[in-house]
Amino acid sequence: IGSVLILFIAGIKQHKIKEIYKDKLAISLGIFLLIITGVIMTLFFYFIQSEFLYIDKLLHFIGGIMLASISYHMSKKNNFKNKLLMTFILSLIVIVSYEFYEYFSDKIFYTQMQGVYQKINDQSILVIGKTADTIQDITLGIFAVFIYIMGNVYKKNNN
Repeated sequence: IGSVLILFIAGIKQHKIKEIYKDKLAISLGIFLLIITGVIMTLFFYFIQSEFLYIDKLLHFIGGIMLASISYHMSKKNNFKNKLLMTFILSLIVIVSYEFYEYFSDKIFYTQMQGVYQKINDQSILVIGKTADTIQDITLGIFAVFIYIMGNVYKKNNN
């Protein structure tokens, strides 16, 4: 999410993707939002996920649609020839990067972002294993992006 925000915020002021990285203020703002988003998401998943068992799956699906929407509009603004392919590629990069973020957050900060946990008698019990959770999260994100792309194809064919 943070990396999309960096590109999106920097891209608001620029028309060519090569020019994005020359705007120091936009990059600084994007990096700031990346850090804030990371902290908020870590706190959210650390405290909230154990209370609502499958909220993680819902968020990965909704996040996939949001990523596809942002990626599509970035591709459109930068006049890419194959906007839907770029939408898929940019979204996939962010989806996989977020799973790396979950992994490193667990390893460095001892969070429980990977796996699905349920609180029973003040103890967190692993309900879905870490590997299965990661595969499910990536699959849901890709499925959501695919739905967004198919919606665009359908809309384009019916206009």
